[in-house]
Amino acid sequence: MEPIISVIIPTKDRNSILRHTVKQGLKALEKIEADIIIVNDSKTNKIDIGEIHRNNVHIFDNPKSGVSAARNFGASVAKADLLIFLDDDMLIFKENIETTLALHRRFPGISFNLNWTYPPDLLNQCQKLQFGRYLIKHGFTSLRGWGGGERWKEWDDVEMFEVDALTAQFLTISKSAFNAVGGFDEKIPFPVEDYDFSVRLKNIGIKLFIYPKSTVYHNEADKINVKSWLERKKIGARGHKFALQFRYQKFYKKYSYLKVLLHKYFWKKKNLCISVLEIIPNIKLFDFIYFIIINRLLGAFIFKGYTEVSTDDQNELVKVIENNFEQ
Repeated sequence: MEPIISVIIPTKDRNSILRHTVKQGLKALEKIEADIIIVNDSKTNKIDIGEIHRNNVHIFDNPKSGVSAARNFGASVAKADLLIFLDDDMLIFKENIETTLALHRRFPGISFNLNWTYPPDLLNQCQKLQFGRYLIKHGFTSLRGWGGGERWKEWDDVEMFEVDALTAQFLTISKSAFNAVGGFDEKIPFPVEDYDFSVRLKNIGIKLFIYPKSTVYHNEADKINVKSWLERKKIGARGHKFALQFRYQKFYKKYSYLKVLLHKYFWKKKNLCISVLEIIPNIKLFDFIYFIIINRLLGAFIFKGYTEVSTDDQNELVKVIENNFEQ
């Protein structure tokens, strides 16, 4: 029988995380006609999911580069008309799949996200670490806090609600609607590619929703690290600068003279600041000092990413971001 769902997972150099995702995905899809399409964006490492490989798990190398190309290729080989784009660190459950099928039967033609949060064991780990407590305090451990006001103006914990843009971390859409907009624009790199995709969906009348009552787990267990987290924020800011080329003025940032001086100072002192973070006692009493320094570093890294590359340097910017692509 042809599958009714195709789950598309782009991935790059995260085998251990990917194995967990696929194993949980197979449980969620048990007794459902579905396939899992893994698209490897790494040019140096092969995919190894070991003993959990099944007949309905298909592994491909991305013939191009970048997350958008990986998702587009996955969709091109998918046999089902209902597509679920899943990041390689998202853990899904049977209830998520049943909810997805029910929503598409009830509201054909829409595209939506399910809710996400960190898994309980990862949240417990975060509570034991100062950086983890920072992530929790500022909402980075849930979809609601992660998107903030940038993606949705209001959040409803009870009812499905319409939004202006979706995230591709867990995104479900019919293949016909996906093809109608030509998939993800491969010229637009992380992290703006899903925003651009959302805009083009809305332009052809596809409504976008978040369903908050069904939750998947975002298993970022390998990313609870200050240095790599800050670097990803810097890369994201570069992507936002690039988005201005496509007239997405929502990503425009204007810095006051004082802000410029502040961000430049903390960028210059970033190594010292990170060294200070490492010696602050891991006691909640000292969290406020730790959080202040992280916030200053975050502002400096975003400023550096946004301002260090001219909007005229498009080709070099795409190369930089794609070489540092992380799901």
